[in-house]
Amino acid sequence: MQPPIRVLRILNRFNLGGPTYNVVNLSAHLGEEFETLLIGGQCEDSEISSLHIVEAAGVRYQLIPSMRRSLNPFLDCVTLFKILRLIYKFKPHIVHTHAAKAGILGRLAAFIMRVPVRVHTFHGHVFDGYFSTWKTLIVKIVERILCRMSTVCVAISPLQKSEIVEKHAIGKAEKFTVIPLGFQLDQFQNVSQAESEAYAQKLGIQSHDFVITIIGRMAPIKRHDVFLRAFAHASQHTTRALRAVLVGDGELRPELEALCTELGLRFSEKGSAYCSDSQVIFTSWEPSAALPLSVSHCVCLSSDNEGTPVSLIEALSVGIPIISTRVGGVEDIVQSQESAVLTEKVIL
Repeated sequence: MQPPIRVLRILNRFNLGGPTYNVVNLSAHLGEEFETLLIGGQCEDSEISSLHIVEAAGVRYQLIPSMRRSLNPFLDCVTLFKILRLIYKFKPHIVHTHAAKAGILGRLAAFIMRVPVRVHTFHGHVFDGYFSTWKTLIVKIVERILCRMSTVCVAISPLQKSEIVEKHAIGKAEKFTVIPLGFQLDQFQNVSQAESEAYAQKLGIQSHDFVITIIGRMAPIKRHDVFLRAFAHASQHTTRALRAVLVGDGELRPELEALCTELGLRFSEKGSAYCSDSQVIFTSWEPSAALPLSVSHCVCLSSDNEGTPVSLIEALSVGIPIISTRVGGVEDIVQSQESAVLTEKVIL
């Protein structure tokens, strides 16, 4: 019997979101000829841990608390040393990194340790809207070097590959392959009417309300401010009772609440009694998007940059129309113009 092929998979951090589901499915559904280890960083204070997803799937994992989303030279060096030590102990035949921070530290460690196969998946990219011009230039230079160190790079949509290869010149086209994300969507089909009605009642949503939902981390790149301004404008120009449901959390939460006040939007939040006359509802993170989607009539995305947005895929899987900025791989998931309205990025 041949010894197993050892795969070390590295994720930025164990936070609730699409990348965690992706890496867990990849690790859990490999055949018996593979042995896997998944490592990742600590989720941020404003996020919900996704370790329960990893544990439920029975995936072997190790948490590296020093691996954080933000740039920290000291912690990044500590993390690099820990990854080097893990590679020395686990002796992987393949190192597969996911997203930016894991991609930098993981590929560098794998190259130093001469791991035979080095794979990186771009779940998005940080070449637009994240950093100043000179920082973006440095990031691109680093990514071009890392691309040379990689055996293969994976884009999750054709448009994303086009952006990375042609627009940002990170590597040659032959170094990249496109592998769309896979999802288990049964949970969104199986929400009962009773569960949906109970969730609507919990949020104070009335049967005549038209519910517009946005799901995601409250960070600058996601442009929740654009969403709220558009919602305020729509509310002033219709007689329909509109309700905005913001699922998620993040560092911009206080600013977004202040923006609601500035725009004259009544809002309520988790931890206080949801009010039936609130126009905007902050739910914070939910264990699954199934219940929020079950009460939604439309799902929005206002990002300046995206990979393949999971919230839109989940919405379309249950027949909910979407309104989104035309960024990243959004166009790749829209199969019919009747199901989506796409707009250009808005600069405010």
